[in-house]
Amino acid sequence: MSTYIDQAINPKTNKVQSAFFIDDYYGTHNYGVGFRKDGGKINIRDDIVESEYEIYPIEQIKTQAEESNS
Repeated sequence: MSTYIDQAINPKTNKVQSAFFIDDYYGTHNYGVGFRKDGGKINIRDDIVESEYEIYPIEQIKTQAEESNS
């Protein structure tokens, strides 16, 4: 597994935006999904600073995506 950028629904805004999928954020192969608080563009080389990112467990992001598809 690895860290990557993809589109996801931001739980705070309910809008699709770029997200940082961070491998091992919550433990071995447990992804954290980070959205920039300012809505700005994400660069794979960004440092994950909690003052700049809202970070959620991937399970929360998956559940929200499933609910929006229903």
